[in-house]
Amino acid sequence: MRFRRLGVRLSIFSLSLLAIRLAGCSADAGEEDLAFERPIGSGGNGAGSGAGDGGGTILIDAGGSGDGALTADSACVGETKQAELIPLSMYILLDKSASMTNFGSPKWSQAVSALNAFAGDQSLVATKIALQSWSGDGPCNGSVYDTPAIPMGLVPTTAPQVQSWLASINPNGNTPTQGALLGLTKFTTQYATQNPGEKVVGLLVTDGLPTRCNLGTSTLTGIAAAAFNGTPSILTYTMGMQGADFGLLDAIAQAGGTSKAFNATGGTQAFIAALQAITGSALACEFEIPKPDNGSTLDPDKVNVEFTPSSGGKQPVYKVDNLAACVPWGWYYDDPINPTRILLCPDACNSVKQDTSGRIDLILGCKSTPPS
Repeated sequence: MRFRRLGVRLSIFSLSLLAIRLAGCSADAGEEDLAFERPIGSGGNGAGSGAGDGGGTILIDAGGSGDGALTADSACVGETKQAELIPLSMYILLDKSASMTNFGSPKWSQAVSALNAFAGDQSLVATKIALQSWSGDGPCNGSVYDTPAIPMGLVPTTAPQVQSWLASINPNGNTPTQGALLGLTKFTTQYATQNPGEKVVGLLVTDGLPTRCNLGTSTLTGIAAAAFNGTPSILTYTMGMQGADFGLLDAIAQAGGTSKAFNATGGTQAFIAALQAITGSALACEFEIPKPDNGSTLDPDKVNVEFTPSSGGKQPVYKVDNLAACVPWGWYYDDPINPTRILLCPDACNSVKQDTSGRIDLILGCKSTPPS
């Protein structure tokens, strides 16, 4: 499963052809009872070929009243564009403790193969990764693990660095989970603060139990919870290989806003599938708000979201104030005062991700529709 750009299949969670319909209100709608779409042409009769405009349309009765009567908000000029994915930046901390290779264990080679494949995946777009390893007698305060060995870089450009670095590592030592989590959350929080236009997440990969530093579950979950509840909010993902304590990893993931640990006990392919699933879950339901083509300032109260399922028809997605106010088909802003992203509510997000060919449209310039 992979994201692809420019009209090609977006196959992580199967979002294909995310489009944005930019709309501006007509100043002279008139009083005709019209409800149809027609091509934008070079003249005033709408009969032009539309060449070069990407198949734009004029949307009449876009306000959704259903009666065909024009209003100031229902007579809108629309132009279809593809949505821009929110760039994802993922910091991966890989357990290199001795248990990854002890007694001929293949876990280290499986992790290396999976990370090399992921870092070199040319179909991934809008995705950056940074990596560091953790184990041994590393500090419990996270001071080593808050600096990536491989700095944040675009996939697949960073693949040669990742491959060379992984080949140089000799697994050994114990498992200082507290130090790893502190380093993971410190780096991701700092990076997100410095790069507000990116979606920043952390991933802790391990094959065993904590063996150094504070071993208490409440301490470890508290680190992830502090990052998730902070500003900016950081999602902490966990992934377990054979031998991991999945009860603990689930608890850390839940505290970090990601619900449940990913299971990579099945080897290389399970590891790759988990990385792809993390990428998709982090990106699938957040959309950038583009600037209107006419250079006007976006009115946050004139944005609408619409989902077109693969089975046809259209499902309005209604604007709510925030996550706490979510409805089954709802969306909200990351910041209601100075919005930069549109976020789908959890139920809407799940429905969208399950559709293999659905499409999300954003309509700018028409009054936002609240839940009825």
